[in-house]
Amino acid sequence: FDDDPTDFQRPGEGILLLLIDWHFGRFGGLGVRILWVILGLLPALLFCTGFVVWWKRIRMGQAEGGRFEGRVR
Repeated sequence: FDDDPTDFQRPGEGILLLLIDWHFGRFGGLGVRILWVILGLLPALLFCTGFVVWWKRIRMGQAEGGRFEGRVR
């Protein structure tokens, strides 16, 4: 391992540091960090809303007394 991480002697070190900053949203200021948080929480939000839609469809099928086949009609 390199003792001085600022010398960039290896060809991929500069690119790796840029990718690390991009991954953690350490560029562009506060607006980018807020955007990064929103984009990071978006998959969880989509999962939760999809689960709610699915659960309502299941419950509606049970309330009608019909057999739920697991697909959209």
